[in-house]
Parts: sequence; structure tokens; C-alpha cells
Amino acid sequence: MTTADRAAPRQAVPSRNIRRQVPKAVIRELKERRDLPGLLFLAAHLAALAGGGWLIHLALGTWWIVPATVFQGILIVCLFAPFHEASHHSAFRSDWLNNATLWLTGLLLLNHPTRFMYAHVNHHAYTQDLTLDPQNLARAEKLKSWLLYATGFDILAFYLRMQVLFLSPRTVPAGTSVYLPREKVMRTVWECRAFWLVYLAVAAAAVSLQSWAPVIYWLLPRFACEWFQSTIRLSEHVGCGYRGDIENRTRTVLTLPPVRWLCWNMPYHLEHHAFPNVPFHRLPALHRHLRGGHVHVGRGHLRTAAGQLTAAVRGKAAAPPETAA
Repeated sequence: MTTADRAAPRQAVPSRNIRRQVPKAVIRELKERRDLPGLLFLAAHLAALAGGGWLIHLALGTWWIVPATVFQGILIVCLFAPFHEASHHSAFRSDWLNNATLWLTGLLLLNHPTRFMYAHVNHHAYTQDLTLDPQNLARAEKLKSWLLYATGFDILAFYLRMQVLFLSPRTVPAGTSVYLPREKVMRTVWECRAFWLVYLAVAAAAVSLQSWAPVIYWLLPRFACEWFQSTIRLSEHVGCGYRGDIENRTRTVLTLPPVRWLCWNMPYHLEHHAFPNVPFHRLPALHRHLRGGHVHVGRGHLRTAAGQLTAAVRGKAAAPPETAA
């Protein structure tokens, strides 16, 4: 259990109905953390990234650079999956592995671990709460906002702002006080400064070697493909309800096995929200126990996105923001 988990408020969103479907003995078994599944997933993900980099190298100077960059970019933005799982400290049994993964993936994604952990605690505790959920995407039920988020512009602009605003405690956004304890602000500031030291060291090495490698193999693919991860994130809650139990507020998406693998099983999103301490590799088993308890099920991310777009065009929201609980 992370420090953020221990500091979390009592869960405000009820989940008793869905939790009753799974015997306590089963949950105790499913909650067991292990190192091997996380190491296998992470090793495969890193191997795929190495392969993507090799494809870019082969494609340099040809039009094949476009699909190679997209492939590598999707692999990079999907590092959000191990980053997220490590923030729960359930990716691995060993805490040092969770922390190392959190830092490595956070560096590549430009996402500070401590800020994210506390924001994510509130997201779980107050899912779809228009005031307390830092991941509130109610605005994405409108067409323009959905497109801005789905293309990645919104979240990339947010990440870049955080790289600047968290350099000093004086410029930390006031809105973060909703989820980030005052005593953790300086820790996040030092994380931001540490990130910059790494980025500047990489930049200095690239300049001294007269190499564009960090841009070609990392930054360009990462920024070009945020749309992939953002569209997946939109599928998790947009169009769901703002009231009631967690199953009314969260969507599980039944998707292709490669996408589920890339996302470390997070398309089983109701399962994750109902039982956030169940590691990613046990979510398929948990899904089988929860069948029949889902309110929102997406049949693939493309179909889910199409449904959200159709609802946005028609102006049909799950609940008017001004009346949502």
C-alpha cells in the first residue's frame, strides 16, 4: 500500500453492490501481489520498444518512418499502464520494483509520480465527482472538448505546464490543493527538478554527440501518439453516470487482446475501480466473477469512441454538470 493510499479519504463512491458478487476468500486470493507477471509484462513492453526503435532506424529517410513512428509512439504512451499500476504498488510484490517502474515510466511520459499518485487516489475515491475528481472529463461530453482531449492536445499541454509550474512551490497550481497534501508539495517540486536534471543531461549528451536520437526515438513518437492513450482514457468514464455506485460511473471495454496487453488489462476498468488492490494480471479472472454486474460495457474502443462522438453531436450527456452529485 502506498503512502497515497494510506492518506486517501474514505471512498465516497459506493461500490458495495458490485463487491457483493465476489466472495471474500476469492478476493483475498486475487489480491496477492507477485513480481513475475509484472516483470514479464514490463520485459515484453521494453522489448517491443526496442523493436519499435529498430524499425524507426530502418525507416529513416523513407516514408516508412511514419508508421514506424506511430508504432513506437503507441508503445511509449502505453507506458502509462505500468506507470499507473506501479502507482498502486500492485504491479510488483517488491516495492523497489514498483518505485523504479514509476520513476522510469514517469520520466518518459513527463508525469510526476507523487502528484499523479495523490490525484489518482481522489479519482478512485470520487470517480465522476465534478468537484473532487481530478480526472473529471465531463467537458468531454461536448464535441469540441472531446476532440481536444482525444487528439492529445489537452493532456500534453497539461503535462508541459506541470513541468514548469512544479519547479517552484510558489507556482504550484492552487487547484492541486484539492488532492495534493501541503506537506507533499515540496516532494513533487523536487521530483520536477530531478526530471529536469535528467532531461537536461540527455539534451546535453545529444548536443555533444550532434545526435537527434532523443527526438526521433522518444519525444516525437511520444507527442505524436498521445491520442491513442487519451482515447482509451476517455472510454473509461465519459458517457457514464455521475451518481450512484461505481458501476454506474465506470465502463469496462471488451477490446482486442493486443490492446488489452498494451494497457496491462486496464480496459477491465470497472473491475479495477471496484477492487483497486487487485493486481492487473488478475483482472481477467475478476472480470469473470463480475459478469452481469456491469452497467456500461464498451464493445471495443473504436465503437465506444464512435458512441461518445454521436452522443456529443446530439448533445446527450450522462447528467447535466450543474445537477450532478
